[in-house]
Amino acid sequence: AIPEIYPGIGLLAFGWKCLGPLKPWFFSIFITIILGTLCSTAMTYVTKLIVDALTGAGKIPNEVLIQNISNLIFVNLGIGIVMYIAWRISGYIASHYANALDLRIEYTLFKYISHHNPGYFFNHFAGALATKINNVSSGYFEMLDAMHWTLIGAVVSFGASIVLFANIHPLLLC
Repeated sequence: AIPEIYPGIGLLAFGWKCLGPLKPWFFSIFITIILGTLCSTAMTYVTKLIVDALTGAGKIPNEVLIQNISNLIFVNLGIGIVMYIAWRISGYIASHYANALDLRIEYTLFKYISHHNPGYFFNHFAGALATKINNVSSGYFEMLDAMHWTLIGAVVSFGASIVLFANIHPLLLC
């Protein structure tokens, strides 16, 4: 039924058309998830630097060691705060965005059905049509949800880890 609404397009393109004015929210979720994932990877790297500073404690004076470790701890704390804020903002935006997207998809599909003649509803159960519309909107949102929270985080984390490995030691990439 979806290609009949917008001829020649599939489910992803239909959802993209339904996003409409929600596109800035869609991209802001992307940005905050990427920021949160990068901060998570950076915290791991800073923790590694703290451990490296502690294991090399005999090689540098205590005053310099304490200064370096305290600076790294504050950097790690700052990154953690930014990460926490990014994850909270992305969750807040996603909770509002989800309802608006669901509403827009259902509205578009019900608007399409309302242009049919009454005989169409006698041949197709109206309740079954409403259930199908609800299933399409919830299925599309679940797909976006999985993409936002699972796929993007994994890809960004993998990419950031490769960059960190390359900076730590190039042979780790082999």
